[in-house]
Amino acid sequence: MTRRLQTLSSQAQTLWQQRSPRERWLLGVAAVLLALALLWTVGLAPALRTWQEAPIKQAQLDTQNQQMRQLQAQADALKQAQTLSRRDAIQWLESHLSELGPKAQLTAQGEHLRLSLQAAPAPALAQWLAQAREQAHTRPIQAQLQHNAPTATAPTTGDKPLLWSGSLLLRLP
Repeated sequence: MTRRLQTLSSQAQTLWQQRSPRERWLLGVAAVLLALALLWTVGLAPALRTWQEAPIKQAQLDTQNQQMRQLQAQADALKQAQTLSRRDAIQWLESHLSELGPKAQLTAQGEHLRLSLQAAPAPALAQWLAQAREQAHTRPIQAQLQHNAPTATAPTTGDKPLLWSGSLLLRLP
């Protein structure tokens, strides 16, 4: 390997000596320009580009960091949320049962509650289910609902009343 390198070096020196002083000067200038272009392309331009983009990337990272901290705070709040006892959940559900009409009933079935409805207004049912999930930590796991025919006291949307009858099975906390 060193012998081959010595051969190439001697050939380069021979070629260099065969050139006129003007050609040597032009080749030297070309080599310097090539070295400067390589230094700019590989060393300076990427560093300058990174330096110019740094404030924008820093702002993006700050925004991401703030969002992550907010998500962490929400997760911590959810972890620290008081767990509701089964008895408290049932009390909450029973105390708000009147919102579903006079014929709504709750029946305990082991680990679940069955909610029986007759002519319950749809908006009230939707709101009650959302609040039951939020306040009593219950979730519907089964629903058997039927749309009811219009009655004189039912709230209506257009010509059709929004009433539901049937049952829902709720999972307790």
